[in-house]
Amino acid sequence: LPNLFKVILRCPKLDHLNISDLNMGQEPVIAALTAIKDSEGTVVRELFCNYNEVDSRAAAIKCCDLLEEIASKTSEERSLERVDFIGFDSMARQQRRNLQLQFADRNVTLKLFEDGEDDEEDDDDEEDQDDEDDDEGFEQ
Repeated sequence: LPNLFKVILRCPKLDHLNISDLNMGQEPVIAALTAIKDSEGTVVRELFCNYNEVDSRAAAIKCCDLLEEIASKTSEERSLERVDFIGFDSMARQQRRNLQLQFADRNVTLKLFEDGEDDEEDDDDEEDQDDEDDDEGFEQ
């Protein structure tokens, strides 16, 4: 993976980057996004980072922050246009929908759901709330 980061830092005309299905875990995903953000002159137009085991909520938030910074990078005629980050399940469905709207305001297509998945009911959000209610008064 360190070689991947070197390539990112050296490719100012990197149009498409697909680091999907590498099962690299959340730390390398954050490192890759940080390399894209920190690279001078590199503006990726399309980023695909699906199913890479970003499991913790803190890591998901960090990834979102980095993606927002990447989305704000532009060079002469280049800017981020599309991000696919499917398998980003550590955030609630509604949070992911809100994030998609924020990126749409920047003219960036952000795909966080499998086709048809975002139409499902918010059962997972309700279950999370039920779990929190069940934990009240529980001592560890």
